[in-house]
Amino acid sequence: MGVSRTLHFGQSYASAASSVQERLRSVFNAGGDSGAWVRVVRKHLPVETVDEGAAVVRETHDTNAMLNTTRSLLTLSVNSASASTLNAFALATHAASGACVFVATESNAELDAIVAKLKAVWALRQTLRVDGSQYAMPNAGVTVRIGSVTVGTSSKGVLIEVEADTDDEAEGVTLIKATLKKLFRNVDKFSAWDVEKNVPATYDYGGVEWLRNEEFGVSHSSFAIMKLCTKLIK
Repeated sequence: MGVSRTLHFGQSYASAASSVQERLRSVFNAGGDSGAWVRVVRKHLPVETVDEGAAVVRETHDTNAMLNTTRSLLTLSVNSASASTLNAFALATHAASGACVFVATESNAELDAIVAKLKAVWALRQTLRVDGSQYAMPNAGVTVRIGSVTVGTSSKGVLIEVEADTDDEAEGVTLIKATLKKLFRNVDKFSAWDVEKNVPATYDYGGVEWLRNEEFGVSHSSFAIMKLCTKLIK
């Protein structure tokens, strides 16, 4: 993978997203490959043992529970055809300071095993899914991924990720912006979206220093998705 930017568009963009996908299929995807793009993010909250001995999740709207809950845990599963690719991640966030710990594991099974061992202290709260398609366009030097976002049964808009085939961030962002401008041109809702303003020039590492030493790849993409999910999963 190369430099990427992951963008969330609210539910008001959902109906217009089909036009974006159609343009990808008919125009941008000439000579490229397409496939499924799926991301599953699960939010876990600390478990509190009550007098009866039953485990209950601290509700986020309970003020006392919020004060006592110091951390939340997100896990993300990635569909990857490459067994050598890191494809499962965990993000723990400290509620008071906002500091986070971002961990990569070798497989979804490994992450599931870790979470299973922690089930006495963590309980599943909500699940977010991204279901869509990815379009590799080698002639353009980019891969575009687009998918609908759901939390439980509620629709939460659209996620679009554009990856440039380069490790040079400035070059990659220029290519990403050019791709989005072409992709959104004359498409309802999206055409009014300010690409120059809304696509960040630099990647937000969010205090996860080990990412700075990694080549741009699936870890950066997954961290960006999980940060977006902290705003979408309550």
